[in-house]
Amino acid sequence: MDSLITSYGINFQAFQLTINSLNGLVAGSSALAEYLKQEGIDPGYKPNDIDVFVPGRLEYVRDSRGHIVAAQYVIKSLKTMKDFLVPYGFAENNKFGSIDKPNDGYYSSLEKIQKVTSFTNKDGKEIQVIVIDSYNLIEHISKDFDLSACISWWDAPSNTFKTMDPDTTKRKEMYLMRVPDTDELHAKNKARAEKYIARGFKLIEKPCPFVDGRDPRDLLSDKKFDDIEVTDIFTLDEAPIRDYLQKSDWNIILKAGDAYYGFNRKALMDYMSSKIVSITRIGKFCETPFNQCISLDGYNQLRYSDYSIYELKSAYSVEVYRRPKSLFHLNCYSVKEWINDDVGGLAEVPPQHLTQPAPTLGPRTIIQPNNTPAVTRIIRRGEPLPPQNVGARAHLEDIIEVGIDDILAAHAHLMVPSNLEAFHAAMREINGST
Repeated sequence: MDSLITSYGINFQAFQLTINSLNGLVAGSSALAEYLKQEGIDPGYKPNDIDVFVPGRLEYVRDSRGHIVAAQYVIKSLKTMKDFLVPYGFAENNKFGSIDKPNDGYYSSLEKIQKVTSFTNKDGKEIQVIVIDSYNLIEHISKDFDLSACISWWDAPSNTFKTMDPDTTKRKEMYLMRVPDTDELHAKNKARAEKYIARGFKLIEKPCPFVDGRDPRDLLSDKKFDDIEVTDIFTLDEAPIRDYLQKSDWNIILKAGDAYYGFNRKALMDYMSSKIVSITRIGKFCETPFNQCISLDGYNQLRYSDYSIYELKSAYSVEVYRRPKSLFHLNCYSVKEWINDDVGGLAEVPPQHLTQPAPTLGPRTIIQPNNTPAVTRIIRRGEPLPPQNVGARAHLEDIIEVGIDDILAAHAHLMVPSNLEAFHAAMREINGST
């Protein structure tokens, strides 16, 4: 950044201090060119200007007594930049109009913009100051810039350049951040894309989103990928696994047994979202085109570009409406993890016993753990003991039976002197002793 600012006849340290004091940043084409230089890449062009973004908003001008001056406004951050640039020979021009009558320039399509002012010097060097009604400028440019590569900026405190998508930007690739919803925006996006294509950039489809980080797929040259052919299930095209994965990060591999199948991630997601089955007691599952069922967690793993290769591992089969369904665990790998045989993510099917209905207790069900003697009555809290006579067994007929240990643990509150003798007598009667 030092050399760029110096080429405009401005003291770099003074510029850095001013931008820091305003919480501003430099973004756009100049920041992109400097980022590529920082990474040892020829940008292929020289930027026409420097775009400085500063937070601020219109405020009323007040006189010495604090009274509002009618029809006069000021933006303090813009005034600070103007006061800084003027001594270096930069003068304000009307390229974007006045505060009251702004021109319909490119920036008019962006949100939260309070004012755009152009400053030029005698050599024709231009600095544009864009005032944004937000203190989170990085979030602003990430949401409002139309091309991914242009979401590059200079971080003044660290004096380094950064970009939103380093992987694609370093390959001089770019993509549209959003689909334009008007003909006017479509025309502007097209013109800007063509400008950067002329500068050596390639327009690509928007990459697949990620959770923790996109698999860079930079180790596909490893010998582990030798002689592996992939069949794209939807197009029936065949290709070496390296070529298939390098073509797009939307392309993924599903391995089942010894076979490798290729899928476009979006096409597979669309298919599986229409093939959801509910399995009693263990939840919802999605079917692949080969009727292999994976959990919703596995489906979500497939959606993001953190992994490139997925391996189906057979779990078990269940019947759903009298039709068998084969359930599979899903192992997830980045290219590096596949080479190292290191599973990066795992979406497991719940244990098979959870698919079985729980046993029901009938009127004569007997639960006797460890062959302990059983009693045939559960005594409720506060309920008196049954009468102790010869007919006690008849009185307890057809009652669910439980072990003595269960009775003792659950009804310790009955173990009081007034009840102990009767309780022991009942136990002796049940056990057939005297």
